[in-house]
Amino acid sequence: MSPARREIWAELALAAGVLAAAAVGASLAHAHDVDEYQRYAAAAMQSPWLTHWPKEYPPLSLAVFLLPRLLPLPYSLGFELVAAMAFGLTCWILRKQDARAGLRAMGYAALGAPFLLLARFDGLAALAAAAALWAVRRQRWNWGWAWAEVGFLLKLFPALLAAAALAAEGRRRPRVAVRRALLWLGLLGLGLGLQWGWARSAALSWIAYFHGRPPEVGSLVGQIAGLIHPQGSQVVFSYGSMNVVNSWTPWLTEVAVLLAGACAGYIVWRWWRGEVGLVTALLTLLVALLLSSKVFSIQFLLWLIPFWSYYRWNWWWAGSALATAAAYPLVYNWASQHPQYWDVDLALLLFRSAMLVAGLVAVLRNPQQRAL
Repeated sequence: MSPARREIWAELALAAGVLAAAAVGASLAHAHDVDEYQRYAAAAMQSPWLTHWPKEYPPLSLAVFLLPRLLPLPYSLGFELVAAMAFGLTCWILRKQDARAGLRAMGYAALGAPFLLLARFDGLAALAAAAALWAVRRQRWNWGWAWAEVGFLLKLFPALLAAAALAAEGRRRPRVAVRRALLWLGLLGLGLGLQWGWARSAALSWIAYFHGRPPEVGSLVGQIAGLIHPQGSQVVFSYGSMNVVNSWTPWLTEVAVLLAGACAGYIVWRWWRGEVGLVTALLTLLVALLLSSKVFSIQFLLWLIPFWSYYRWNWWWAGSALATAAAYPLVYNWASQHPQYWDVDLALLLFRSAMLVAGLVAVLRNPQQRAL
């Protein structure tokens, strides 16, 4: 057997091991999210069809929730199979960029997502983002726009890839890029319009859901408010997660958004000047978005892994992944039973964010660590 074939078989064996561990992790953690997906799928198929939609997710998420119902398996096993295929395809796309990128993705997933990989649908949004980035880097603009559209209708954040396609192609053919952007917006409007036609009350409900919720324990704003001003903080269960209620959070959120905007402007300026690559600029924008948002859920690690995998192994990010795995479900479940110890979970999640930023700073300062 040739060395190349041995390497492929070794990667397949590693992928199988990661997915097997994730299946065990999902079973141990008893993912309530998958139960929620099943309820959404069942409600959508009640007569009249497609009148019940997920209230906190964009419309294409319903298609993902319906997929396991097509398989001759219990819903939870069917969903795990769909999530496993998405992760496998993501690693395959990354491997087409660099022979080691898929291995790095498996490594980060093994460290940080043993309880999440097969228990959240975020992996499908990560697949769309990885495919869009692959297409944009190869100037396959139609595919880049298409995958960004799919990703946006799943989890919103892949809209960054649409902006990347517009900026990258706009440097060469600005008129063509603008026409593609208008077509992208038109198709997006069509997709949202179809949801409006089927269930007017559900259309854009996910925007109102996000706007009305308090900061989650995973958000940087929630962590800072809860740790600096613990006397005025309460950790309560609402909107399907544990959230921090504190009088400081409104103005802290405004400050975080302003800082994120300044960071975004700075990194876009550096990219335009050719000082950083496209992947570095997109990763910085994604990190700024996550750290300024009211929601930085533990499953958002799955969004970061495809971008991390473009770089050489980063121990800061490995630490962030490990902190994620420790925070949920281990410390999270313990703090849920002993509410007086929620500051431990907040501190661990703050450490996760610090490791994320430290790894990004290391990449920005050291050209040897930048995307391959």
